[in-house]
Amino acid sequence: MWKWKSKSHKADEDASGSASSSGPAPAPASTSAPPPAYGAATPQPSGSGPLDLPAVLGAVSLGPTPPHGTDPTEDACLAHLRLLTAFNRLKNETGYRDGLWEIWDSRANVGGGNDKAAAAAGTPNPDVLVKLREKRWAVYVGRAVDRYAVWWRSFVPDMLLERDMVDPPEERRDRYEGFPRSEPMVWNADMLPPLDVLLVWHAHMLNPRIYLEDCLRYGHGALWAAGMPWPVVNQAISGATFDYVVSNACVAQWEARTSLAWCNEDDPDAKKIRCPSCPTMVSVPWTTCGQSRDYSGTKRPGIAGEGYADGHLTQTCPSCSVTITHESLRAAKFRNDIQASVTSDHAMPGTILDLHTGLPKPLKYDSDNSNSAGCPDQLFPARLARRGLLAEVVEMLKPGSKVAPSMMVVRDNMEENFTGKFADSKNLKEVMNRHDVTRR
Repeated sequence: MWKWKSKSHKADEDASGSASSSGPAPAPASTSAPPPAYGAATPQPSGSGPLDLPAVLGAVSLGPTPPHGTDPTEDACLAHLRLLTAFNRLKNETGYRDGLWEIWDSRANVGGGNDKAAAAAGTPNPDVLVKLREKRWAVYVGRAVDRYAVWWRSFVPDMLLERDMVDPPEERRDRYEGFPRSEPMVWNADMLPPLDVLLVWHAHMLNPRIYLEDCLRYGHGALWAAGMPWPVVNQAISGATFDYVVSNACVAQWEARTSLAWCNEDDPDAKKIRCPSCPTMVSVPWTTCGQSRDYSGTKRPGIAGEGYADGHLTQTCPSCSVTITHESLRAAKFRNDIQASVTSDHAMPGTILDLHTGLPKPLKYDSDNSNSAGCPDQLFPARLARRGLLAEVVEMLKPGSKVAPSMMVVRDNMEENFTGKFADSKNLKEVMNRHDVTRR
């Protein structure tokens, strides 16, 4: 978190240090005393100077990416720390960039929370100042996630089909079960994405099960097998300053591949999204929390906001007058996944990996007796979505619906189906039957 640096706090530390060096030793601290505040300096051992972090992390030697299942080397751990340090620098630089997204530090002087005297004197309210800096970073990360999605889609997808999991044709047998044996892609320095996209990619990898499933769904076997390209990433991070530096060819390749600017803040201030209820493309601002520095009125936009990267997205479709929210967009994404499952046999997210091992494991129907054989338990959610939820979700997202679309409503519908419609074993068996699937 960004801190408010107070001179009086520094003076107190100096006074405390003087007393401890010239006076008698302090009495033992009470066991009920509160723990030291975050940010307090850790005492250095006697006779030792501060650790020269750039020097320690500057000399890292990395070979080719080791195979899966091997322990990381010391140099690989140091390279990871260097990347985390670069991320932290990016966060601080973004948060302290006054005026980014029209969010100015001067707003902390107006109102001053409950401290009107401080506001009148022009002294920033430290709590407001911290929140403004956090808001800049939050918008930045929201935009970075969208940029990562564009980069992800630039790898040519080969969507996983449900029949690849159950009874694949000979030419696609390695598409599912053989995915962990994919050949890794070969990285070079000109293929790296910007640092903000690298940050989101790193976060995606931190949940290895979700990352594996997403790579499996989209057919990104080479990307998954290669993992994080530590040698080229480490080479792009300057040893002394931890700046992320790439070549002009790398920037040009990124722009050609994604049609996005290299710098996050150079992309447009609005995003075009498809209305969840009609085909209209709606231009939505990333944030509504910005305000001109010259504004002299008393109205304040707050820091929650109604933009795409804000906490309370609220935009009206100009064609169908539906209110677009994050909840309705999530419900629309779920609807699209179900429709792709029905029309194109795409595997549904959450039904791809074995529940016990977290790996792709070939599935089998209960018998080979035509289409009446029961489907594997792993595919039951997809069957339920196709047969019991699709119509309800589509109805919920229509203009004029009396129900505000959200995944909470979808969950409630699922519970209602289990206690009502599918409590009848006959109806449940119908869902479990292998509809629209034929053996080849």
